[in-house]
Amino acid sequence: RRAGTVTLTTATTPAEARAVERAGADAVIAQGVEAGGHQGTHRDAPEADGSGIGLLSLVAQVRETVSIPV
Repeated sequence: RRAGTVTLTTATTPAEARAVERAGADAVIAQGVEAGGHQGTHRDAPEADGSGIGLLSLVAQVRETVSIPV
């Protein structure tokens, strides 16, 4: 930030979006399950929790969860 950079971080769940905001990101990029073959989750085993939120639903949920831009 001292250098004038902006930090954008992906999130695949509302919980990840909350973590992104707490970590100080300037904005969150919602990444739905449709993300062409690779979904950048914050977990080692994304299948373990059954997540797989579609983009439109995810954007709505993340917008309700964080105050930074989505």
